[in-house]
Amino acid sequence: MVWPGRNMNYFKTLDLYFVKVFLSFLVACYFSLILLYFLASFVSDPYYLKTSFVTVLKYYVYLLAPIIYFLVAPASLLATLFSFSYFSKNYELIAMQASGLSSYRLFGLVACASLVFGIIMFFVSDRFIEKYFKKAIYIKQVEIQKNTNFSFVQTDKVWYRTGNKVFNIDSFDPQNNVFYGLTLYTLDGNFNLTERLQASICIYKNGQWVAIDGQKIEIIATERFPKVSQFKEMILPIQEVPDDFKILSKSKYSYFSARELKEIVRKHKKLGAPTRYYETQLHTKYSYIFTILLTVFLAIPFAFTEFRKSSYAYNIIICFAASGVFWFVQTSFANWGSSGILYPMLAAWIPNFIFIIIAVFVFWKKRQEWQF
Repeated sequence: MVWPGRNMNYFKTLDLYFVKVFLSFLVACYFSLILLYFLASFVSDPYYLKTSFVTVLKYYVYLLAPIIYFLVAPASLLATLFSFSYFSKNYELIAMQASGLSSYRLFGLVACASLVFGIIMFFVSDRFIEKYFKKAIYIKQVEIQKNTNFSFVQTDKVWYRTGNKVFNIDSFDPQNNVFYGLTLYTLDGNFNLTERLQASICIYKNGQWVAIDGQKIEIIATERFPKVSQFKEMILPIQEVPDDFKILSKSKYSYFSARELKEIVRKHKKLGAPTRYYETQLHTKYSYIFTILLTVFLAIPFAFTEFRKSSYAYNIIICFAASGVFWFVQTSFANWGSSGILYPMLAAWIPNFIFIIIAVFVFWKKRQEWQF
């Protein structure tokens, strides 16, 4: 006779053992992907070969903050495949099933462990990304790529300096090449302020920056008071093209924290600037939690059934091919959300719902072929 309490303790012991093995694979796969990401980035960029190892290492350490969250899903996929293969080869999976441990219970343990790990990484990444990603951007632009004109200070606004001019930009729309809330300071050789120009909107058209609805203040040494004038339109002496400013905008907004993205959306709405791109990034960040569960669910049918054959490597390729298609679809929907074709929330969540339907179909087909 098996006492209920004893049976319950037995299942708890198996649960803990299963989760321990799965987490060990998850951590190993996670750090392996981080290493592969760094190696691929290092080999693909010739600038790193001309820079000291310490500088490159410092850049990658700071770059960890934005990427640790987005590597959870592929790490969970690999860990699911490897852990079930491990239990199968040691006949432990058969023993667990023979003892009454449901296969669906194992699936639930894998999903819960991956979800908890993903949530932890979300908060860790979101906590440190504001500080360290900006340092990584500065190191890459100034110390690695030797862009001496680059200046990046993030407070409530974006600052950019080139030559004797300093720009203060409330908001930059990289898709339409528009500044919102531009203040341009001109300095002399002694760094004294000689001119200050403010414009609510500045548009890049026909190869020139045109300020609209602004005010110009000139400080003349021979005059007692500054000279103030208003203008409807004015061509600004800015040599930089929009791509020079996109370093400070679109590239970094992809890895901003949720708090910063919310603040950007709020500020842009106040200025009347478009917010589609940033809202899409924000919703994508939240929907990625569901993506982690999706990759685990996609891997489970292959991990739990195909180890009976000799095509385990083939299953890994299939899972990663499906994941690659998912990232392509997600990127496409994100672009549609940013361009206004879809609402940002729909653009961020639709790919998950499409692929969960596919994953359920694959799971059902596998269950028909192998009864578990």
